[in-house]
Amino acid sequence: MTKLCKPSLGRLTIRRARILDLLNRRSDVSVLMLSAPAGFGKSTLLVQWAEMLTQPYCWLSIDDGDKDPLRFITYLTSALLANIEQDQLQQRALDKFQRDGNAQELLQHTLSFIKQPITLFLDDIHLLAESKSAELLNLLINSRPPNVQLVMAGRYNRFVDLSAMRLALDCLDLNEKDLKFDYHEAVLVVNRKVTPWFGKQAHLISQLYQATEGWPAGIQLAVLAQQHSTHYQPRAINQQTVDYLMAQAISQIDQQLQDFLLASCFLERFNPELANLISHNANAAMLINQLEIKNLFIINLDISGQWYRYHQLFRQVLQSIALARGVDDKAIYAKAYQWCVTQGLNEEAINYALLSGDIDSAVTLVDKLVEHCIKQGLFLRVEQWIRQIPDDKLSHYPHLILHYAWALAHLGKIDQARQMLESLSKLDKNQQQMAASQFMYQYYAVKMVIAVACDDLLKIQQLLVKCPTPNEQYGFSNGVIHNTLAIALTAFNQPQQAISEANLALESHQNCDSMIGVIFANCIKAMARIQCGELIGAAADVQQGYQLLQYHRISENSLLYMVIRVIDGVIHYFNAQTKQAVLLLSECVPYMDDCAYIDLRNICYITLARSLSQDGDVTTGESMLNKALLSNYESIKYRTQAKIAYEKFRIHLEHQQTDQALDIIEQQELSKLPLPPIKQWDDISCYRQLTHCLYLIYHVDTSDSTQEINQRLDQLIELTTTANRRLQQLEILLIKSLFLSHQQQKNQCAATLKLAITLAQKNKIYAPFCQQLITSDSNITFILSNEHPLFYRHLTKSSQSSADSKPPLEREPEQKSVLLSTREQSILTLIATGQSNKAIAGQLSLSVNTIRWHVSNILSKLMVSNRTAAVATARNLGVLN
Repeated sequence: MTKLCKPSLGRLTIRRARILDLLNRRSDVSVLMLSAPAGFGKSTLLVQWAEMLTQPYCWLSIDDGDKDPLRFITYLTSALLANIEQDQLQQRALDKFQRDGNAQELLQHTLSFIKQPITLFLDDIHLLAESKSAELLNLLINSRPPNVQLVMAGRYNRFVDLSAMRLALDCLDLNEKDLKFDYHEAVLVVNRKVTPWFGKQAHLISQLYQATEGWPAGIQLAVLAQQHSTHYQPRAINQQTVDYLMAQAISQIDQQLQDFLLASCFLERFNPELANLISHNANAAMLINQLEIKNLFIINLDISGQWYRYHQLFRQVLQSIALARGVDDKAIYAKAYQWCVTQGLNEEAINYALLSGDIDSAVTLVDKLVEHCIKQGLFLRVEQWIRQIPDDKLSHYPHLILHYAWALAHLGKIDQARQMLESLSKLDKNQQQMAASQFMYQYYAVKMVIAVACDDLLKIQQLLVKCPTPNEQYGFSNGVIHNTLAIALTAFNQPQQAISEANLALESHQNCDSMIGVIFANCIKAMARIQCGELIGAAADVQQGYQLLQYHRISENSLLYMVIRVIDGVIHYFNAQTKQAVLLLSECVPYMDDCAYIDLRNICYITLARSLSQDGDVTTGESMLNKALLSNYESIKYRTQAKIAYEKFRIHLEHQQTDQALDIIEQQELSKLPLPPIKQWDDISCYRQLTHCLYLIYHVDTSDSTQEINQRLDQLIELTTTANRRLQQLEILLIKSLFLSHQQQKNQCAATLKLAITLAQKNKIYAPFCQQLITSDSNITFILSNEHPLFYRHLTKSSQSSADSKPPLEREPEQKSVLLSTREQSILTLIATGQSNKAIAGQLSLSVNTIRWHVSNILSKLMVSNRTAAVATARNLGVLN
């Protein structure tokens, strides 16, 4: 009977809300297929979704014994008929099958007994491959009646024929790219395992996430291996992971395939020709195909199917096993180096030369490629190459030292970059004479990058005085200097001048084919536009960045892609699309430690923290803010500290966490903050002032502080107007309206709200600023919902947490006002009966897309995330009988 019951889940299991939402949106398809290697949480996801279903379901866990068709069909029919009263006809059919083996007849008889909608879960279907039971599975798929939905999971599915379903768009396929943890889920794993080291070293989660590439089992095994350690070593490889992969993957394949894995695992990527050379196996193409069929942690890198790589953690495990078995890795690296040189693959040749110990060949190739790599933003690659070159050899290449400092500065390793620049001053005179003015111009460009990374914006002006006269030949350095000036101008409240400098940088970088410069110029322009509230212009800059990256075929996991995704996620947030913002920014967080642009990192972490806290996840939101501080550990971080203190205080207030909020006031010494004469917007002073105002509004008898609060807020509004900081201006106007409401000054409150809404609508800003603070005030809620319903809808659009985080009956009264159209009412009634979108469309003579659109509107109006919660909420509100 255990095969017919869904497995139970542990109490610390992570709920895959992101994927469950996707399954709910596509719940009307006939077949759902989850295919991924071991440890991607397929079974867990099936159990979580089964528990959400309103219609009946049945479960079958497949094992090796089910390759016997008699055993498989017996269990399959038992699962399908578990909730149906069996009669003599079914028993006779089973007896007949046992006599003459007519499995098809038994399956068709069983399916004919099922009259009501039912979902059949089949777990571990890969165990049926290359057996007669696979034929029965395909028969089930093709002869399944419309009221039977199939949900299947397995490590691979090449033997399953889903082509007709896919062609009819009646099948949803999810693979390892869909099932891997996003960064937010990785943080949840760490938090739930209660490990002592991650609490203080949250920045190490990024290293763990990148090392495991989001593989759920790898993340959890790494955390378990370190849970009793007080000094965490940021590596994902451990004995538990080795044992898991040996048991679940490597030991289950034949010896020839194992030998091939243990030879090819030393290659960063490979094609059949290179794999033949390394493994001494003429059948490499066939073996690669077998790995693909078995979905054994192998990743296809191109459409033509010529280049492959292994999952990073799987590759490390294979290497540890190979070395333990005496495989000569140096000989493999030497062969790979020679092959890459003959093929013109110089970047890979450098890596293999360094790994084989051939330093001279590596330095020669690095010298040729380093400038091109810097222009393409491959800073980590340059840093890894040059770090392995001995100092005595490196001292003969001044420009390599300079480019090394350039890479270190962009990676946020400021102290090391400074040391490299200092070492240049120790070169002998002959070498200094070799350094032309272009070299000096590059030298000052690197210094300006360091100044930006340290948030030392005044230093940039000092360096400009000493910097040599620019020349058209210095295109890349010239573009870098324009970009750093644009960053400084943005921070000094001159966004229009910043955009002009970014355009000059864009021109310089385009002329010298510098992809990193072009992307950062677009990014800085977008940041300046966001500051001005010009979200449409910023979105255009983001779109241009995406087009450039796609045109040049830049990897979606590169820093360049992450830079653009950060801006994209911020724009989604300011358009009240909080869920999309969380998805985009969660992808970027693990890579932001490798970005020295402080403002970009801060806006990524702060926006993600706001989005998460507004969705009810305060713990993870606060961990993002802590991460913003940790990632600035080598920089002057006073601006960051002021911003983060304000964000933390505001989040704690939103969630009525008074003690934590007051702790921040004490730490920042804000309880008795004097009012200095600020002449222009300054992040350090102004965010501290804003935090102090919120403190006075919420936790002090404001009768004695009214004049002070008014004075501070009015001054901040004036400064944001002068600096053209429309987003901050909108936020402060909303906070002032909150203060006026607390003072029972309803007319002034309404007038201030009107100013805020006019500003928001003029600039098409519907950001959920302070939405929980604002909507918790009954006076403001009344004014917004009655006088500005469109703005109120956008303001509260993403405020509802996931359906199971807060029971519907506990929602505030003002959130229960729901107006469904007649059509939406009828669709909701049919949803309550358990019908799919497809069935509802047929009954109402509408298209499935129209039904989906109505369902989306219903979920939005009821402020829930799925159909089950919609029915429960509607009944509680009296909308549905």
